[in-house]
Formats: sequence, structure tokens, C-alpha cells
Amino acid sequence: MNRQQHWETVYGNKASDAVSWYRPHLDHSLRVIERVAPDRGTAILDVGGGASTLVDDLLSAGYRDLSVLDISAQALDVARRRLGERAHSATWLAADLFDAPLPAARYQLWHDRAVFHFLVQPKQQARYVAQLNHAIRPGGYAAMATFGPRSDEMQRARRDALRRRRTGARTRQRLGAAG
Repeated sequence: MNRQQHWETVYGNKASDAVSWYRPHLDHSLRVIERVAPDRGTAILDVGGGASTLVDDLLSAGYRDLSVLDISAQALDVARRRLGERAHSATWLAADLFDAPLPAARYQLWHDRAVFHFLVQPKQQARYVAQLNHAIRPGGYAAMATFGPRSDEMQRARRDALRRRRTGARTRQRLGAAG
């Protein structure tokens, strides 16, 4: 199962407010955004925004140039349905960040509460940073949340990655033994 299939399955099988990372409002993110981007015309990209309510709060605060990027079209659909007519006030990008055709120097603020901390491979992190550098304007801001090395989510991500590596090694051993 690739990353997109994984997230489509998550949002296809769970209510958006039933996932462990759900928050009714992202107050800290909103405060950071309002502090570094007080101009309500600031171009903002919410990376991995999916079903998050941040776009709701930003629209309510008067921000007018919002883009939400997520690998899961289903997660974006949740947010669009929740917003109703207000959904037309944002740009919705259903794409893997690594392949998303982001315009050069388009965004003044890059917000990420949900993507970078899951990238544990240096090549993935480098691709992420390349996209950020491509899409952010000179003098722009990147507001990124990450888990600490001892957090439950980070521990779970490491454990799952290790399990996948072990499973892959056993599969390779079986295939090698069979051949």
C-alpha cells in the first residue's frame, strides 16, 4: 500500500474527528499565522491540511488566499463539505507533496502540522525541503510542527518503520531461499 492509499483508507474508514491528531481548532497554529502574517491577503499553503479545521478558522479570521494540500482527496472532501459555500474561497490541491506542481515563489507562509514529522528518511526530508524552497517566496515563513523524539506518535512511526523493514527482510529471505 502506498502513502496515498494509506491516507485514503484512513479517511475512508474513520470520521475526521475520530483520528488521534484531530483538534477542533488549531489555536497555536492560528496564533503563529496571525503573528507572522497579519495581512489577510497573505498567500498561505497548509501542507497536509486535509480535513483539518485550520482553513475554517483562517477563513473566519478573514484570510483570502488559502491553499490546502493533502495526499488524500477524501480528507480534502471532508473539509470542503464541512465548509459548504465557503469552500470556494480556498484552493484545494489533492496531491503527494513530492509530486505536487506547486508554483514557484507563490506562498508567503508554508504551514505544516502533519507531514514533515513522518518523513524519517533523509531523501524524503530533502525532497520536502526542495519543495518548500521552490514554493515559498523570498522572506517567507515556514511554520512546522513536529513530534519530539520521545512522543507517542514518533515512537509508533519508528516502530512501524522497523516492522516494515523486518517484514521486508523476511520476505527477501524467503524469496532468496525459494530462488
